[in-house]
Amino acid sequence: MSSHTQGYGSPLRFYIYELKDWTPAGNAERGVLHCQHGQWGLEALIPWWLRRGSCVTNNPEEADYFLVPWHTWCDRMIFRMNQSREPIGDISAVYLDLMRRKEELLPHWSRQLGRDHLFIFSDQGMNFFPEWRDHIAHSVFITTEALTPGCGPSCFSPWKDVVVPGHPDYYRFRRMREVNLPSEQRDLLFNFHGRHPGFGPSYYKDNVVRGKIIDIFTGVHGVSVGGFVEGYFEIMGASHFCLVPMGTSSWTNHLYESFFAGCIPVILSDNFGVPFHGDINWEDFSIKWPMHDVSMDLYYFLLSMPRDKLYRMKASVDAHACWFDYHQTLEEPGQNCSPYLGLLRSLERRRPAMDRLPGHNSFWNQKNVPGSCLCVVCAGCGREGLTLQVMI
Repeated sequence: MSSHTQGYGSPLRFYIYELKDWTPAGNAERGVLHCQHGQWGLEALIPWWLRRGSCVTNNPEEADYFLVPWHTWCDRMIFRMNQSREPIGDISAVYLDLMRRKEELLPHWSRQLGRDHLFIFSDQGMNFFPEWRDHIAHSVFITTEALTPGCGPSCFSPWKDVVVPGHPDYYRFRRMREVNLPSEQRDLLFNFHGRHPGFGPSYYKDNVVRGKIIDIFTGVHGVSVGGFVEGYFEIMGASHFCLVPMGTSSWTNHLYESFFAGCIPVILSDNFGVPFHGDINWEDFSIKWPMHDVSMDLYYFLLSMPRDKLYRMKASVDAHACWFDYHQTLEEPGQNCSPYLGLLRSLERRRPAMDRLPGHNSFWNQKNVPGSCLCVVCAGCGREGLTLQVMI
C-alpha cells in the first residue's frame, strides 16, 4: 500500500484518537502489523489508511467524524482476550473503561453526544460488548454485517451505519489472483469448500444451507463441494461460479474471496447486506438465490446461462474486484475503486443528517451562549425601566 493517499478528493475530515497509552487490563491499541491478519484485519487497516491520507486532521473543529481505533477481534484472536460475558468479559471491560473515562480519552464526545464518532466492528464484534446500547447506540458503526446473530436488526441502522467488505489476508489474496483463469479455460461449473454440518465445529451442525449443498451436489458432474481441500484456490480459479452460503452469520468472507479468483459469486444468504450498494450494481456480477431453494434447480439455472452472459459477468467480477482490495494493488492510475473509497462515499452520504440533529447544548431562543448574561427590561416590576440580569 502507498505511504500517503489523497483521500479520493473527499471533503470529509477525520480526527483519529490516539489511545496507545490507554492500557486497561494490560490492553492497548495494537499496531497494524499485529492486527492486519484475518477477516478482522479491516479494524486495523481502515485507521491506518486514514492516518496516511489527506482526510485526517488534528484540529477537532475541522472534523466531520471522530474515529475510535480499537481492535476488538484482533485482541480476541491474536492476544486471546477472554470471550466470556460472565460476569463481564475482557472486551466489555475495556469498552466500559473507555466510556467511564470518555472525558479524558474521548474529549470531543460531548460535541454531538457521540453521534459523530466511528466504531469499527468486524464479525459479531458487538456481541462482545453487549452494553453498547447504553453507551454508543447513537454512534456510527462500520461493520461487515447488517444482521448480527444474537443481536438482531437493532445492531444496524441503515441511516447511520455502514457495511464494508471483509478482509482477505494478503497471502490468500495474492494466491487467488495467481490462479484466476480466463472463462474459456475454466472446467468447473461451481464450487464450495468450507465448514458444514459434517465438517467443522459443532456450531455448524444446524447450518441447513451448507448441509444441502453437500447433500445435493456431492458427486454431480462439473461440481466440487466439501470441506477444506488441498488446491482450493486452484478449484476456485477453475470454476465459473462460487457458492457463497451463510456461515455463523449472514455474511461470509467467501463472497469477497470469490472476486480475486474471478469466480462469479452465488449468494445463498437471504439476509446478507452487501456493501456499497449506492456505488456498484451487484446484479452485474453476482447472483442472489433463495436459501430455501438450494436444489438441482440452481444447478440447471447456472448450467443454462448463455456463454456471452457468463463471460460478461466474469469480466465484471474482475473489474469490480478492486472495491474489495484492502491492499490496493488492483487500482489502476486514475481509477476510483477501493473499499476505502466506498467507505468515504457512504459516510459522505450520511454526513448531512448529522447537521439536522440538535446537540444537547443547542439553544434556539437566543444567540447567547451558556454562562453569558441576558439583559431584559421588566415591564411590570413596579419601577419603570428596571433591568434584570439573568445568568443562562
